[in-house]
Amino acid sequence: MRHQYIYVGTVCGKNRRVGVRGGKVYSTSEYRSFIDLLAFVMRAKNNRMRWGTFEGPVAVRITEKINPKRDIDSLVAPILDAMQKAWVIRNDSQVKKVFLHKINDTLENVLTISVEEISGEKAAS
Repeated sequence: MRHQYIYVGTVCGKNRRVGVRGGKVYSTSEYRSFIDLLAFVMRAKNNRMRWGTFEGPVAVRITEKINPKRDIDSLVAPILDAMQKAWVIRNDSQVKKVFLHKINDTLENVLTISVEEISGEKAAS
């Protein structure tokens, strides 16, 4: 089964994380707000569709329609953080494959995130 989520709005990448003190990572309020909002969108769709949490290994496909000046490599961490917060996955160690596709567009920011279980792979420990 594939779960698909669409998010339209400001996207905040991992470069918005700041500092490590005593082994703890501190994030900016902008980063935390993005994670919270994306997790809310995912939880709302999960509730509406009556989807549960993925238990086994998963593949994640991310299509990013965004300003061409933005780097896509900073996008994976916040999306996985939001997926975990929304209980789409239990832990980001379940993610065995990530596919990124960037579409340059200066008019709007749109993320399309698809998650599906991978059969034949060992579960995350």
